[in-house]
Amino acid sequence: MITFKNVSKQFPDGTTALKDINLHIEKGELLTLIGPSGCGKTTTMKMINRLIEPTGGQIYIDGRSISEQDPVELRRSIGYVIQQIGLLPHMTIAENISLIPKLKKWDKNKIENRVDELLELVGLEPSTFRTRYPLELSGGQQQRVGVIRALAAEPPIILMDEPFSALDPISREQLQDELVKLQKEIQKTIVFVTHDMDEAMKIADRIAIMKDGEILQLDTPDNILRHPKNDFVRDFVGDERIAKGQTPSASDLMIRKVATVKESLGLAEAIRLMKSECVESLVVTSSDHVYKGVVTLEVVQQHDDDSKRIVDVMSEPKPVLIDTLYPEIAKRFAEETQGMIPVVNQSKLEGVITNGSMMRGLAGLDQESQRKEGGLNE
Repeated sequence: MITFKNVSKQFPDGTTALKDINLHIEKGELLTLIGPSGCGKTTTMKMINRLIEPTGGQIYIDGRSISEQDPVELRRSIGYVIQQIGLLPHMTIAENISLIPKLKKWDKNKIENRVDELLELVGLEPSTFRTRYPLELSGGQQQRVGVIRALAAEPPIILMDEPFSALDPISREQLQDELVKLQKEIQKTIVFVTHDMDEAMKIADRIAIMKDGEILQLDTPDNILRHPKNDFVRDFVGDERIAKGQTPSASDLMIRKVATVKESLGLAEAIRLMKSECVESLVVTSSDHVYKGVVTLEVVQQHDDDSKRIVDVMSEPKPVLIDTLYPEIAKRFAEETQGMIPVVNQSKLEGVITNGSMMRGLAGLDQESQRKEGGLNE
């Protein structure tokens, strides 16, 4: 999809930003560029849409050199999300999102439908947010609009320059989760610049760790954790994350505090319990804590029958053993649509693994933070 061949960049003051970079980014891949300040990560990304021109080498998109393409047309075909968001304050949210489609002379009805589709995609009700102005939105909501504006004209490539770094920790984590979920649906080629290793580990298919204008290691998050190439990479990633990355097991990745219920309980009582625990799922266990299954609020609400019990409506997702290793757990999440996997030890429930708890575990967060999560809503 995107290929750098011996790309270098030297600025007029003599600063060498990039040194003969060779890099290939696959179609549909989310690649993060990370490294210390001045390592060349932002320069690398800005070369893709010709905001910065190389002084040596070539960059290709789908086999065609970008130097042969008109810079304006190239940029209109590439989505771009920045830290400062860049929404135009005098335009409504709908007008901001539709900027590039209008420049591309899309049909008016097509533009309106696209705006509504994208707002729904990130959980912003179109009838509520379409006519609002940027200053009427929270920082997290504005950044959501910034992301979908980059998607509006359906570009194959999206560049994201530290888009979440100015947000509060809660909003930032929510948007990271949304990006991972969104990428599964849209399968765009995304180049994401960040200075946050936890963020890179959480969202990336592959990570390029840079230093002094060079790529020191380009690999999957798991392989970087298990096989750091040199001392700089090891120090940059951090010993705690690397220790966690040595093939963690289910016990390292699970949430231990789980809302449980007995299979004989009535459905009305199950709904009351879910509301009191602020969860949308309950794990079904026997009186001696043997795992039996899972019941969700959605399923319970579909049954208006006082005679039914949990046992009548629960599902039975296959659990994993507490010593099951990360690759098998990741495979389960990739192959199945369920939002969580129960963890058992000799048939007794120990906890559950969600996508969120797995990513936090891999990123090296301590076990205590997972115990405090509580419930299954992530």
